[in-house]
Amino acid sequence: MSITEDHKEDISSLPAGRQVYELAYLILPSIPEENLPQVVANIQEVIEKEGGKKIDSENPFLRELTYEMSKVVGASRYVVKNAYIGWIK
Repeated sequence: MSITEDHKEDISSLPAGRQVYELAYLILPSIPEENLPQVVANIQEVIEKEGGKKIDSENPFLRELTYEMSKVVGASRYVVKNAYIGWIK
């Protein structure tokens, strides 16, 4: 993915040897849409706590997944066919 002109300055300010990574994430559709900003803020907080710096991002949007995903939590198994997808660079 190329870097847009408006973010080249952000990247040039990174210390030597630092890499630019893009993290994509899925948020379960069971999370209410009004809670998405807090979930995204929590993801960004973890990245910054580990020394990362946000350069660019896209707010998550609800999308049908190509295939079903399942997750087991305790004795319950959850199967989802869609999720909120977002990314942060």
